[in-house]
Amino acid sequence: MMTARRPAAFVDTLPKLRGRIQANAPLARVVRPRRPRLRGLVHGLVDLWVKGNVALLQALLAGPRGGTEAGQSGISTLRASEPLPSEVVVVPAQPYARRLEAKGPFTRVGLDKRTIPRSCIAFTPEVLDANETEFQIHLKEFRFVGANYTGTVVLTGEPTAASGPAPDEQVVIVGL
Repeated sequence: MMTARRPAAFVDTLPKLRGRIQANAPLARVVRPRRPRLRGLVHGLVDLWVKGNVALLQALLAGPRGGTEAGQSGISTLRASEPLPSEVVVVPAQPYARRLEAKGPFTRVGLDKRTIPRSCIAFTPEVLDANETEFQIHLKEFRFVGANYTGTVVLTGEPTAASGPAPDEQVVIVGL
C-alpha cells in the first residue's frame, strides 16, 4: 500500500497547525509537541529522589544518638522518641506527701479545643514528698505535642490517720 507524501513547499504553507508536520511523513501523521506535564512529572520525581537521598545521608551521618545516658555525653536521658516534659509546675508546700492525678482531660488553649485524655498524661514525680513543691507533666503520646493545654491537677494527701487531708486542686496551663 502506497501512501502519498507531501511536498516540502506544502509543509511551509501550514503554519497554523497545532503540531509539527514532518516533511516526509504520511498525510495523516501529525507529530504533537511534548507535553510540559510529563516534563514537570519527571522533574518532580527527580527532586523527590534527591531529597530522599539527602535525608538518608543526614540520618546516616547523625548516627544513633537518640538514647544516650546523662553521664556519657551530658545530652539527656530521654530518647528521641519520647515527648519532652512541661516546664516545672510549682504548688504550695504541705507537711505531708501528696499523690498527683489529672482531674479530667486537659484542653488545648486557643481555637482548636482538642483534649488530652487522662490516660495520656503522666507526672514526674508521681508522689510529691512532704514540703516538696515542684513537678512536671509528661505526655505519653506524640499526637498532642506542640501546644499549650489547661487542666486541673488534684493533689491528694497520703492518708496517715483514719482520715487524710482534703484533696487540693490546682489549675495549670502548660506547654507540652
